[in-house]
Amino acid sequence: LMRSGNYSPLLGRIWLTWRALCQGSHFGLSRDSAIPNHYYNEFKKMVYIACLKRIERHPDDIYAIHCAYSTGGRVNLLRYGGSDMGNDALMETFRMMPNRFPSIFSDEQDGVEDNDGKFENEEDETL
Repeated sequence: LMRSGNYSPLLGRIWLTWRALCQGSHFGLSRDSAIPNHYYNEFKKMVYIACLKRIERHPDDIYAIHCAYSTGGRVNLLRYGGSDMGNDALMETFRMMPNRFPSIFSDEQDGVEDNDGKFENEEDETL
């Protein structure tokens, strides 16, 4: 989709998600990992141009305007950014895909939910 030159309201989010996944799977998430921002910016430019073309044809499309604004204003991945554990791709992964990893802050217990909305390893407090 990014290479196609076609616009989608999700194009900016697709680029951000791709960048985070690409960094993590191919280059690494540590602060010592290579961060090929020039490579990511080539795709960022494709996304930005697709948004601008959409705005040119549909100047009242607020989604395209927001996509161009947020994508064009996005900074490079930082080695010493918001993550104490690694580069910024780690934080972007959590931000773009919050349900990808089980939350350590979840109040839910491990187990399988049954039809009553309770987990099979929960005890019934009414007994």
